[in-house]
Amino acid sequence: MQRIGKQFIYGVFYLAIFGGLIYASYFFLVKPAPTCTDRKQNQEEAGLDCGGPNCAPCTAGLSPVAIRLSTVLRGAEPVALVRLANPNTTFGAERISYRIEVLDSGDAALRTLEGETFVYPGEQEKNLVFSLAGLTDARSLRVTLGEPQWKPLSDFSKPDFTFVQTRVSFKDGKAIVQGEIRSNETVLFDNVTVGAIFFSESGDLVGASQTSVQTVEAFERRAFNIEFPLGNLTINPDSTRFYYNARRP
Repeated sequence: MQRIGKQFIYGVFYLAIFGGLIYASYFFLVKPAPTCTDRKQNQEEAGLDCGGPNCAPCTAGLSPVAIRLSTVLRGAEPVALVRLANPNTTFGAERISYRIEVLDSGDAALRTLEGETFVYPGEQEKNLVFSLAGLTDARSLRVTLGEPQWKPLSDFSKPDFTFVQTRVSFKDGKAIVQGEIRSNETVLFDNVTVGAIFFSESGDLVGASQTSVQTVEAFERRAFNIEFPLGNLTINPDSTRFYYNARRP
């Protein structure tokens, strides 16, 4: 009986060793590595197959980027103005494509503008301005946005710039906007778009124009100059609004 008992113990012992070897072989050689599509919350993921150091951010439940305004403004030359807004305060659209059809009074397409932009978390007034020089029949816009590539606020906050000493004057049938933009950031920006929105004496939106300022270094102040042909427009210089677009490096 003692012999049978020892054999049983030895059998259990060797079986445990054999089972451990099989498990180790499976774990290290056969078992697939965790992925962002394995339908399991592993590898430090914040949610099922999302978040953490390896997977895309968890974006379920985010609201789409909204088109707040799309219009053709008519000064000396027509201008297309599209205004986007991001209702999500914790995620920004690092990349989002757009397709803008410029239409005549019969909704026939005169020109199509296609490209890509970005909208920061919680940004409520992202202005896209395009010259429509030569398109005297332009009357309206039809705007389509693509699927955004989301990025969390911690990695994609809106840069901090300040407008300094802005002024609007008039010369040769143009509104001349001058001033400086000051960076309050610690990094260099290759390009900053600076724009102005113009209003009539009665407060109606009537025009928009913009320019680019290249290579703005940390805490630097850079001068800008924007010219807007007025045509038959009359604007209130005190109502001019300024904006900037700058992609965070």
